[in-house]
Amino acid sequence: MLRIGDRVLALWPVEEEWWYPGVICEMAGFELVVQYDDGDRGPLSQNDVRPLTLGIGSRVWGRWQADMYYYPGTITKQLGAAIHIDYDDGDQEWTTLGMVRVHAEDVPRR
Repeated sequence: MLRIGDRVLALWPVEEEWWYPGVICEMAGFELVVQYDDGDRGPLSQNDVRPLTLGIGSRVWGRWQADMYYYPGTITKQLGAAIHIDYDDGDQEWTTLGMVRVHAEDVPRR
């Protein structure tokens, strides 16, 4: 059951193939508002969010060195909110969950 303050992976309605981490900040029935980690905010239905359960083995697209571009990789280590990504091109880095997005085909099912 979702609640205000829960960390979630949420659809970004402008780019329906991408889901981003955020926090539920408002709820009214089946509708809610998510504050995304990048500062954006948007209304969604409960069908458009999942509990934030990314961890070792999850496929993500990371913002390499917090730049504006995202690259595909896999989370290989996790220490709290810090994650280590092995990128498909051989690069790797420590970053945070707030610096990733997930393609719709890799979003965990309910």
